[in-house]
Amino acid sequence: MERTPGVVLGVIVAASFGVVLVTYCMVRSDDPPAASPAPATSGTVAQGGVRGATVDSARRTDLDSSLDDAAPAAPQQVVAPRTGGERDGSDPPIPVPPMVVTPEQEAADAAYAELQKQAMDELNAQLASQRSALRKACGGGAGKFSINASFDPGGKLLALGISDVRGPDGSGPAGDLGQCVRSQALDLKIAPPGQGVSVEVPLAL
Repeated sequence: MERTPGVVLGVIVAASFGVVLVTYCMVRSDDPPAASPAPATSGTVAQGGVRGATVDSARRTDLDSSLDDAAPAAPQQVVAPRTGGERDGSDPPIPVPPMVVTPEQEAADAAYAELQKQAMDELNAQLASQRSALRKACGGGAGKFSINASFDPGGKLLALGISDVRGPDGSGPAGDLGQCVRSQALDLKIAPPGQGVSVEVPLAL
């Protein structure tokens, strides 16, 4: 059977197309299959087959707001007010109000000062009369002392204290002399002052 040139050309084209198709199929068969996209679900599957929790936008908003409400507030710095003894030098000193003395208080102070003067005069006179006996009882030693005495409203002696008086150089009466004077029973009393009174007078031997 005699073939025409057109038939031969068609056979050649068909054969060439078949070779190309077979080659394309062979190349495609060597490529790994593409992973199919995971279906959209309400949760994702984590490694090991565990499905993750569903995240809902509305519930997420509620959770975030609840966490914000429960979160502790940031600590606030508290500045303690400065007292009068804690001034940093920038503030002016706090003025001290003057002491107000009422006329009644002035009269009471003046009356107490007068009672003290009377008690001191009486006490000095009594100590002067007992000085010789004290010096004799204590071996004739010399020294200076301070007498602190308290009397009740009736003039009775309530408390008596005798302390050594030292000079500028620190010298004072001998220790045994002071102990002797303090061991003597001094007979001291004053006229009833009408209220308790305390005085301090010197004693020199």
